[in-house]
Amino acid sequence: MSKQTLFILYNFIGFQAVWAACAYGSINGSPLLGVYAAAVYILIHFVFSKSKTLDLIVMLSVAIVGILLDSLNAYIGIITFNHESNLLPLWLMTLWLCFALILPHSLFWLNKYPLIAVFLGGIGGSGSYFIGHQLGAISLSDSLLTSLSVYFIEWAIIIPVAFWLIKRVKDLLVGKRHTHST
Repeated sequence: MSKQTLFILYNFIGFQAVWAACAYGSINGSPLLGVYAAAVYILIHFVFSKSKTLDLIVMLSVAIVGILLDSLNAYIGIITFNHESNLLPLWLMTLWLCFALILPHSLFWLNKYPLIAVFLGGIGGSGSYFIGHQLGAISLSDSLLTSLSVYFIEWAIIIPVAFWLIKRVKDLLVGKRHTHST
């Protein structure tokens, strides 16, 4: 198995482990468990990534949008958390950082199939929140159908926009390399 294949496997499976640690920690009163898992995941990712600049830009950009979107969803009552603050929990913010890192790597194949990316983004994103709700890590509004519909639409937009961003950043980074080498 090639180093690149191992990295892609780590990228995807590691994110799933972080998601599980975040949910488990939230449910069991140990919300920092997910934060620690995320820190380890991000550190290992950047040690082995061959596209550190791209990954950093994508990670920060997607996480900022995701955190703002979840903050808006919390403000309007689509989602609530197992703590008394109205702020997003730290574990969810770090989960956004980790999620962003699978987009330019283990999920980037979806970029070639925009309609599938929209559909799988909507299903995967809303499904993730539904599972978190079912496990008790988060609570969605009383109208579960409304909450899941909102998340489906948001994620059906987030995924293709993120792929657009990744392509643009790659183009800019490649253009910079060519400019400096001439």
